Amino acid sequence: MFGIKIDSKWLSVCVVVTSYIFMAAYAYTTISNYFVRNEWDGVIIGLGHSYTQRALIQTHLVCGLYSMLLYPCQTYLSQKIYLHITIGITICLAMILSAIAGLTYISMYGTIGGKVMSIFFGINGVIVFCLGLGILMINLKYRHTIGNFIKMKPTESPDDTSSSFSDTTTPTENSNLLLNTTNQMRVAGNNKFKKIHTMCIYLFGSAIYSSFFYRILYMYASLFGYTMPSDYNSSDYNSSDYNSTQPQINQSALFNRPLDIFFQFAFFCIPLSIMIVYSQVKKSRMILKLILLGFNLVNILLLLISK
Repeated sequence: MFGIKIDSKWLSVCVVVTSYIFMAAYAYTTISNYFVRNEWDGVIIGLGHSYTQRALIQTHLVCGLYSMLLYPCQTYLSQKIYLHITIGITICLAMILSAIAGLTYISMYGTIGGKVMSIFFGINGVIVFCLGLGILMINLKYRHTIGNFIKMKPTESPDDTSSSFSDTTTPTENSNLLLNTTNQMRVAGNNKFKKIHTMCIYLFGSAIYSSFFYRILYMYASLFGYTMPSDYNSSDYNSSDYNSTQPQINQSALFNRPLDIFFQFAFFCIPLSIMIVYSQVKKSRMILKLILLGFNLVNILLLLISK
């Protein structure tokens, strides 16, 4: 591209490494706020006033962070098939549990942004749940291909069409033909499984990182002087009247501004759209990887500046 030869493998490594750097900062902040200091009103007012609220949010966060940190490792564990499958199953289960916790919270307590925010966040939760459950079901349906990936040689292919049986052939020849036909079916099954599995995994990955992207959208908006909803926090409460509703009304209003509403569906629609293009158009993958690498580097720079 542009006369410059870029190694796709090393480009992928750079994308993963830069993603981990930014994710580490995000994970640290999240764990610090909600598990160490218990600052439940530090970002969103009223997020965890009751025990049930806190249990649901902590389950949602722990499962989400687990999946977010382990998902990139799956690419490099593909040769260790049993470990790859085991971690993959735990990631799917974690995201299903995260989605259930999030959807339960929304159904019981709603969101600070009201009905619109609840609907969009709920849609994202349903997408995550369906993708996680779908991947588990796909792997269960094509579980026989796991053995095929291990047993079959990379050079085996279904190109050989000489698999028709004949009464004139010997039992040994018929046995060889049967083996050849079985191999063809295995390759076809592997290809179908790989195509479906890859597509779902790309979409699942975008769903996992959608909440991450939501914070990034606000980070960029703040560069242009946009007031972030988190600017209203527990410190705005009058210490003598903690139940004052005025700060919460202000924060709720901020979540209902046009740009905030746009963020509430863009944070999962944009990553999903990009992954659909990435999975279907192979020529776009190198360009998208370069864009993502640049995006990660800018995010890290902005994070360092903000500190």
